[in-house]
Parts: sequence; C-alpha cells; structure tokens
Amino acid sequence: MKRFATSSPLLFLTMLLALTGAAMLGSCSSRQGDKILNAIPADAVSVSVVDLDRLADLGETPSRLMLTRHLIPVTTGVAANAVMPDGTTIGVAPAPAPDSLSAAGFKAAEAEGDLTPWTDADGLTVVVDSRKGIAYTTAMSGPRALQLATEIGEAAAKLPLSSLKGIADRFDVDANSGAPLYGAVSRTLFAPSSASSSDPQAAQWLAYAISEEGEYASVDVMLMEGSGKPVEIKGLQTVAPDFLRYVPADMNVVVAAGLTPEIDWDAAGALVAMVADKELYTYIAAAEPYLKSIDGTVAIAFGVDKDAPGTPSGFFAMARMERSKIQDFVKQAGMLAAMAGADFQPLGDNMARLSLPAIAGVPSEMYMGEVDGCLVISTFLPDGKASNSFAPAMEGHDAAAVVRFAPGAFPATRSQVDFGVDLNVSLDGSQARARIAFPGSDRKPLAVLADIF
Repeated sequence: MKRFATSSPLLFLTMLLALTGAAMLGSCSSRQGDKILNAIPADAVSVSVVDLDRLADLGETPSRLMLTRHLIPVTTGVAANAVMPDGTTIGVAPAPAPDSLSAAGFKAAEAEGDLTPWTDADGLTVVVDSRKGIAYTTAMSGPRALQLATEIGEAAAKLPLSSLKGIADRFDVDANSGAPLYGAVSRTLFAPSSASSSDPQAAQWLAYAISEEGEYASVDVMLMEGSGKPVEIKGLQTVAPDFLRYVPADMNVVVAAGLTPEIDWDAAGALVAMVADKELYTYIAAAEPYLKSIDGTVAIAFGVDKDAPGTPSGFFAMARMERSKIQDFVKQAGMLAAMAGADFQPLGDNMARLSLPAIAGVPSEMYMGEVDGCLVISTFLPDGKASNSFAPAMEGHDAAAVVRFAPGAFPATRSQVDFGVDLNVSLDGSQARARIAFPGSDRKPLAVLADIF
C-alpha cells in the first residue's frame, strides 16, 4: 500500500499528460476537419475523411489506399474525398506548400485570383486556394479543374457541409475518438427517402467511422438527419434465437432480423446497401410486399463447399408468419414447380420436397413447409438438433449477421481475393456496428476496408 501511495502522484501526472496530449491532437485534427467541411458544399452526396497521420501510426502506407487516390500529393494531416451530385469526385485537403508540389512533379499554371492550378504528367490537378488555405484535387486538366474548384468553392461559401450540425458534430466526435477513417453517405445513393429534399437539415445520411482494434477493424454506422436527429428504423423487434436449433455449425453466413409488419423497408434497405450491392437491394425491394407479412424473426443461412469454392453446400431460411400464409406460399411453390417440370412431393401435412434438375450451383433438393409456426425453406430436412456458436452474436439485437469464410473460399475466377472474412454485424435502432477481420491477408483490416469503401 505504501509503495502504491508513493507512486500515485507520478502515475496521475503521467495519465493527465497523456490525456491532455490526446485532447490536443484530437483538437488539431478537428480544426483541420472544420476547414475541410467549410470547403465542401452541403449538397455533396458522400464525404470520406482520412486522418493520414493516424493511418501512418497504424503502420499503413496511405498511398496503398484507394481512398487516397484523389488526395495526392497530401501525405500528412486530415484530408477528404467528396462526391458531388453529378458523380464527380474531388479531394479536399489543407493546401500543400508550393515546393512540395514541385517536388512531387506538379507544375503551376497561371493563377485566377486566389486559385492556382498545379498539374502533373498523369493529368492530376491540384487547385490551391491561397486565401482559404485549401487545395482541391481532381483527375482533370488544369482549366477544367480550375472551373470545378471555382464552382465547388462558390457553392460551399453559400451553404457548406459544416452547416449540417449533425454531420459536423459527428465528424468532430470521430476525429477526437481517434478514428482514422470516417465519413457520411447520403441515403439518396441507396434508396429514396421520405424526408424533404428541400431542407438540408432533414436530409438523411449514413454516418460511419472506421477504426482498428487489434486484428479487427470496427465500423460504426448511424442513420441520421443532417440536423443530427437519429432516424430509427420502425418495425424492428429483438431477434428470437430459437431458429439456431436448425442451423448447422458449418454455415458460412447467418443473418437474422426481428421484424413486424410496420417495418420501414426504405430505412432498412439503406443500411443493407452499405454492405450489399444494388442487385441484392433490388431483390429486397421486389420482395417487400411479401416480407411485410412477417411478424417475428426472419433468418437466412448458407454455406459453401470447402472443396469447391463458390459452390453452395447448404441453405436455410426461416420466417415467422401466419399458417395460412405459409400454406399459400407452399401451394404457390408447388404450382410453379409443376409448370417448370420439377417434382414436388408432400411429406406429411406440413412439409414438401422440391426436386430440381441437375444444374451447376443449384441444389438438387429443397424442403419447404411449416416448422414451429414458421415458414422454412432449406436444402436439408430440419430436425431442431443442430449445435453451433452463432448465438452470442445474435442475441439481444434487432438484427445481426455472422460471416465466416476461410482463406481460399472465394473462387479465383470470380474474385482476386485470397483471404478470408470474419465478420460480426449488429443493428439496434438507428445504429449498426460491425467487427471484421480478414484471415490470411497480409494487409491490416483497416487497409482492406478502405479499399472497399
């Protein structure tokens, strides 16, 4: 006790200095971020902010990140990519010194007022605003880049992104938390919104922050208005994990959500679109009228063949709904099977087997019917005796997903990815959180995620 008491003042002072230093660093990053937000118009549809110094501290070379391709020649400090409504991408960063631009192979053209375009041999142009201390970077010729920078600067002067209090506050929190990558994406990129487009404060955004925790990267996502008001997805309820009794342990993907008939599919689809392609979102939208009849947990699981990457090894789907709707679904499936020449055989009162023609990548048999008051569609006859480790990731959330692929699980003909995926995702209210690792990759998870985003 005496030894601890003697060292306590020194320990306290050390901790205080560390916290003060962290706060000062965070404030510096935040101030740089403020300058950048003031230079981006509020009608941008996507903004990705990179803290290059923090990336370097994590051992990642910024030049390797796809996210920084429009930030060259910036190598330190805070910079951003902004996507405008017409799809134009432009980098925004504190203005680099003229000698650093010259050293990087850029040559200056004639200035127009406060704006000076610098262009390199690859056609990348940096337009330096000497008055604001900001540089816009884009893959355009000097004259076109100068015009674009002028238009963006004028639009930002009238209504900057920093005027959206919710986005500005969120970015400030992310900067001070030490997240090296953060940003916001307009919901209009993924799905229509019922919010008024004439009021920027009511526009809806998916704000995200990416950080690194050991071998995992974490992604925090929030659906919010420009004002900062959270946009809660209506019609969700807590997942009931009973369905896991039917899910084999070797499934690679397990996804579950607790739904009610009041589910807001626009808002849910916007979050799904953050991690899925537009084709999947199209399927969800097409199935929306039927999905709205679900009142309870809906779950999907599938696996791939370890010896034949890309080939399905099993599929399971379960959704709680009224018995009459289950019976109607099975009846409709039987009629469609008969029209297609497939064999559809009842197995007792509650289950049927669909035998399919031999087609590559398609299971030869599917089972469908009622199990525990749920519609079940599966490549195997569910018996309720399965044992797996998915429960901790599913319990207590409105929606959750587990994705586990070993290295080499993706066929080389369809993907150059040679590493695996270990992903847990949870959704509660308006917030989603993911923890992801890439087993077998020689890059940090943060770098792989930066390429994806």
